[in-house]
Amino acid sequence: MTTPRPNPNPIYDTFAPTALKGKVALINAVADTNLAEPLAHELGRLGARVAICSPNPLAYQAILHELLVLGRHGLAFPCDGGHDQITQEVDRLVERWGKIDLLFNLATAPAEGAAETLSLAAWHETMDQVLHSSWYFSQAAAKHMIAHTGGVIVSVLSDEAATARPETVHGAAAKAGVWNLTKTLSAEWGRHDIRVNSVLVPGPGVEHRPTAQQIAWSTVFLATDAASYITGECLDLTR
Repeated sequence: MTTPRPNPNPIYDTFAPTALKGKVALINAVADTNLAEPLAHELGRLGARVAICSPNPLAYQAILHELLVLGRHGLAFPCDGGHDQITQEVDRLVERWGKIDLLFNLATAPAEGAAETLSLAAWHETMDQVLHSSWYFSQAAAKHMIAHTGGVIVSVLSDEAATARPETVHGAAAKAGVWNLTKTLSAEWGRHDIRVNSVLVPGPGVEHRPTAQQIAWSTVFLATDAASYITGECLDLTR
């Protein structure tokens, strides 16, 4: 009697408990709303070690406990979105865990205000939290990915990145910038085996929208081997 061969199609193992075994994942939660926790849970459930960078790391103690219960490593550390701090924290993470395989930029924080009265401070704050932090994390992580064996970068954007809506000019500009980072970095870093993609989610006030859990599932999918041929794309969850 012959032994059945395992199915060679990796999609069947996309969400298996070992799908991301041995991977180190970093979540940029500088501009997050409510996605870091479900995303961290799914990453841990699939076997990854998870680090969360946020201005308020104490807010993630519950999910760190969940990761511990799952038998996974997790940590949260403070970060305000500045270039030097982000670079240092990414380097420290690599010193601690040896590498970085997966980066998730959560650029979903709402930004509203009439364009004609928008303050310079509000403009710069949004750019720093959304566009600049996504770039700083991507560059810092990519240096280690290039030195290792490649990696995956996924940015989650609210729909201002692609939709014209009044009183969102600074958020729209910042998030559209992150989407263009996705396409450009995918073209440039593909030769280093780094895949770069985005997920587009509905903005505030949209009646029919995916849950945070559903967004997390879609985001994690892009980090698995089942998406190994997908790069430079935007997974649109707004339709």
